[in-house]
Amino acid sequence: MKGRVVLLIAHGSREEIANQEVCEMAQRMEKRLDRVPVIACFLDVASPDIPEGFRQAASLGACQITAIPFFLATGAHVGQDIPRILEDCRKGHPGIEVRITAAVGPDPGLDAIALERMHQASWPDQKPSGGRPMAQETVGSSPWLHKQSGIREEFRSVCGFRRNILTPADETRISISHLRINDSRNHYHKVLEEVYYVLKGEGSMSLDGETIPLRPGDAVVVRPGVRHHAEGDIEVLIICCPPFEDGDCFYDE
Repeated sequence: MKGRVVLLIAHGSREEIANQEVCEMAQRMEKRLDRVPVIACFLDVASPDIPEGFRQAASLGACQITAIPFFLATGAHVGQDIPRILEDCRKGHPGIEVRITAAVGPDPGLDAIALERMHQASWPDQKPSGGRPMAQETVGSSPWLHKQSGIREEFRSVCGFRRNILTPADETRISISHLRINDSRNHYHKVLEEVYYVLKGEGSMSLDGETIPLRPGDAVVVRPGVRHHAEGDIEVLIICCPPFEDGDCFYDE
């Protein structure tokens, strides 16, 4: 989105290596977001602080600032301090819209990371009763998910007619959809990575202006930022990581 800037807001540390890790994360995010600047800034101790990060965003021509609190819990900093500081900054730049996301945590995805750290550090041989390493715990409340077949509503999407199989509501790290290609519109994603697996039919796919043929059994990985659309009488399975969200679908025109 033109004029959009992301502020990745961490607490800040007197240990410079900790602040540098946040800056490196911001750089990795920026590479995935395709021409959307990501600025790391800090609530306390370290620089740039939040007002300076806001000024940097304004100097880049920001019309909308999305602030992401890089905190593991929703405490006073997330619920009070950060919104107050950003509101004070916004008053000096009334033309800029400010959106604050939920904090990074708590999130079910962090559960699996914590279990993996435990497994790596102190319980290298420990396995749950099912015999599976603890590092493989899943995001959801159950270690497995059986999504039974049945009638799944077909609806119009940007690429054709879609039936969802796995969605974010299933608490998985991926989404899966069945898609009948029809009047697909050229678009791109800033965050998610897609895999198109051709089930039947033949057609073609445009990837950043380059056209490739599609036949049953073909798999195409579409990374963030790649403009793409498919053509032909084909049906595909689409696997997205992280799960597909409508807000991560963008168009150049």
